[in-house]
Amino acid sequence: MTALCVAALISYGRTFASGVRSGITKGQLERLPQELQRWHAYLKDIRDKFVAHSVNAFEENSVKVYLVPEEHGERAVSSVSVQGGRVMMLSPSDMASLKELAVALVRIIEADADAEKKNVLAYAQSLPVDQLYEAEAGPAFDPAASDVATARKRFK
Repeated sequence: MTALCVAALISYGRTFASGVRSGITKGQLERLPQELQRWHAYLKDIRDKFVAHSVNAFEENSVKVYLVPEEHGERAVSSVSVQGGRVMMLSPSDMASLKELAVALVRIIEADADAEKKNVLAYAQSLPVDQLYEAEAGPAFDPAASDVATARKRFK
């Protein structure tokens, strides 16, 4: 369950990441109902401060020193260890809220994509059709030919 919660939060967080991904915009978030905007802020904080960059009280590492019990011999240190503790689990209702938030955002993004497709179609239809037929096709997508260490370029 922990792995699924972490994976869900990381995947959700990537939709807002900077860099190559365009991400969900502030304007799109503002179109969500207030309750879902609050859930977004809560889940993003969990992802940012707990899952991706743990800097809060939900994760703690400590050194433990174990002593020989006096009834078992001379006072001495018997061993040391490092113990890590991490609280990570979203409740079933939290996961349901994450799903509700994701579904609402998908609807907003799909509506924006549909509007943009109409704009691009209108632009494409305004061009001389012969120009489009004569244009060279772009390179085929070949992920095997990509250098996995090189980030793709941001589309502008």
